[in-house]
Amino acid sequence: MAFPVRYEPPTPSVQDAELLGETIALPFSKRLLKSRIFKASTGERMSSWDENDLSKRGIPFDRVANLYEIWGQGGYSLIITGQVVVNPEQVEFPGIPIIHKMAENPETLRQFEKMSAAGKASGSLVVVQLSHPGRRVPSHINTQPVSAGDVRLEDAEHRGKPIPLTKEGIRLLESQFVYAAEVAYRTKFDGVQINAAYDFLIAQFLSTKTNNRNDEYGGDILGRSRIVCEIIQQIRDKVGDPEFIIGVKVDHEGFRGQMKDAVDFCQALEKLSVDFIELCGGAYRDAEAPEDHITPLEEFAQEISSSLTKTLVFISGGLRSSEEMAAAIRKKHCASVGVGRPSASDPHLPRKIISGSLGGPIKPDPKNASKGLIHEAVGTQMEALARGNKLFDWSNPDEVLEYKERLQAFQDAREQDLKGGIVRSGCMIWSPGSAV
Repeated sequence: MAFPVRYEPPTPSVQDAELLGETIALPFSKRLLKSRIFKASTGERMSSWDENDLSKRGIPFDRVANLYEIWGQGGYSLIITGQVVVNPEQVEFPGIPIIHKMAENPETLRQFEKMSAAGKASGSLVVVQLSHPGRRVPSHINTQPVSAGDVRLEDAEHRGKPIPLTKEGIRLLESQFVYAAEVAYRTKFDGVQINAAYDFLIAQFLSTKTNNRNDEYGGDILGRSRIVCEIIQQIRDKVGDPEFIIGVKVDHEGFRGQMKDAVDFCQALEKLSVDFIELCGGAYRDAEAPEDHITPLEEFAQEISSSLTKTLVFISGGLRSSEEMAAAIRKKHCASVGVGRPSASDPHLPRKIISGSLGGPIKPDPKNASKGLIHEAVGTQMEALARGNKLFDWSNPDEVLEYKERLQAFQDAREQDLKGGIVRSGCMIWSPGSAV
């Protein structure tokens, strides 16, 4: 078998390539996207970490700019950064970038500006994904996570019981998001995306499973969405530039069985002049299901897109071929399609699809490359891109098995460090033939 193995088709149809290469305009900022393929957020962990000095956490390393330059050259219309956390005390993984007042200094601003300039150099727009993990914070980083309510994650062994935010705490949180957005603007990013998906803190406010408040930030969807709506309005007021893009990321799982709430929420975002809503959660299409099968994400996209008149719907999640991407757009389920994990193994995928030379990304080995392994491998591949190292081929069983063995050794070493009270940052750095 020839490697790498890719998703079909080998090359896109002329019609699909032309559609995906179309320029589209964002409705409120009026910014132009040079294609219909955007880079969805992937959590790069290439920033500083200090266990004791909070002001030294989250400063992007020089090599982050290399990674964003590569993605910019890849033809993405919009590059959404990996999550940038707004509080250095509340992070899910060490090594994630952070924007916070206590860390503002010339070096921090310079590194973020390098990052934005690199991503924009070839004509892409770059927005910062602003995030707060809430109850997802592990105990070895902070034993007192915060949330909308006091509902613990099922994996409670490694995470403390969350402390419900007081109204004063909500005011502080909102100011942290607004400050981070203002820094993003100062450092030449084109906008921000608020992460309201995947059980991060804003999603914890939106979900009835985690929001058990009885004040104005709980109850119906108007109350549960109040915090994110206030954040967006305050960002608008603070930045003051109508060309500054604001997007929101939402996953269908947080609204399971509550489609009307989801529609009402997205319509409220449209009234706040949100340029795009990225819908995610699972795969848009199920390759193993009958052709007429509709996945939860596809149903979600269909309902949300038909309920909006201006705000654009973006989709990220399992779109692994030019055919699937183009079909989602033709169905009017979205205006743009996202590439997340494949951007680590195929950084120039959009350019190659639009030029007609490739129809899909490298396909992970179905026998040995589990979802968990690919999740870790994305970080390793991004490190390789940033450092100029060779990527490993996750469609090749031999390379996957070698990676799996080295990853286990890496994780075992990290676990031993944790037992000794040492918190390490970053992802595994690996290239074929190298040591762990």
